[in-house]
Amino acid sequence: MSGFLTLNTAAASTPVTLAEAKAHLRVDGSDEDDLITALVEAATSAVEEETGRALVAQTWDYAVAQPSGKVYLPLHPVASVSTLAYYDTADSAQTLTVSDYYLFKGPDKAWLEPKDNVDWPEMKDRADALTVTFVAGQAVADVPQALKQAVLLLVAHWFEHREAVGDTSELPLAYGYLTAQHKLGWVA
Repeated sequence: MSGFLTLNTAAASTPVTLAEAKAHLRVDGSDEDDLITALVEAATSAVEEETGRALVAQTWDYAVAQPSGKVYLPLHPVASVSTLAYYDTADSAQTLTVSDYYLFKGPDKAWLEPKDNVDWPEMKDRADALTVTFVAGQAVADVPQALKQAVLLLVAHWFEHREAVGDTSELPLAYGYLTAQHKLGWVA
């Protein structure tokens, strides 16, 4: 079952602070702070996209058509589900009781399914019949160090190579190694 994912509430912080990025870059002054902050945000986004993981806690809406069984959530790790909203057959917005549904979650997979004696309600035939609002990501302290290092490598690369293309603009090899081990579906 495929659906569409929409950011509801962005992460309150990044996995790498401005001070950490500046130390990694060996930048002492504050003239480049805005640029470095933007690079940290862009690098965080790139690592999240590369791995399929939310690094720091953020809230998402995942809309799907009428479910018939499990609803797999597409971003990990899932911390919690806050609401389940749907459109009934009359196309009126309704809310389900979250406690009527199991949330099974692991580091690489999470899904919802009805508890015993509960079924998904009949819903309007539309692409966003059911919307799951959930939190994915973790506390900054729990972000794997390898992914923090991948963010720092990208920040340093982009800081040093500000042109669009060039002979030396390939990403550092270590970036691929650090992100590959945390990609969803990666097997050792």
